[in-house]
Amino acid sequence: MRWLKKFPWISLIILIATFGVSGWHYADWSKEMILEGQLWHWTMEPAIAAIVIHGLAVFGIVAITYISGKPIKLLIVSLGGSLKSEAKAVMSIFFGALAFTLIVQRLQHFVRLLVLLAACLLFKLDFRTTGYSEVTSRIVLILFSLGGFASGVALFYSWGHYLTK
Repeated sequence: MRWLKKFPWISLIILIATFGVSGWHYADWSKEMILEGQLWHWTMEPAIAAIVIHGLAVFGIVAITYISGKPIKLLIVSLGGSLKSEAKAVMSIFFGALAFTLIVQRLQHFVRLLVLLAACLLFKLDFRTTGYSEVTSRIVLILFSLGGFASGVALFYSWGHYLTK
């Protein structure tokens, strides 16, 4: 019972709430795409479109939680050896400008991604400071992130029809 006292409840609530809101927005967007059967200009059956869209959502959540797990190592790997030659420096400048352009054009989506990353980092930091291992914290983070996202989707499908009319 001692682990209940040291469990980071506030950061867990923030994590579930942010992923729940993200799930609500995702369900609102995906409902139209599934019903129309138009998935990024590809016509397909609604059942197949639902499988593809939901599979990509699960993959995205796992990717976000993985990125939040090792942010410093990812930056070192991506930027560490890229400036040793002139061609690599030009390519990194090109990709940096492309990333900046995409961020400016899709600022709302980028801010949502940053909020999700911040919630993941907060929970992981609180969970690790209570003494849990890296593997345990990553598994718990993925499970609660998927649970919060699924609860947001479920809440949209149960109450969203009444609120969006």
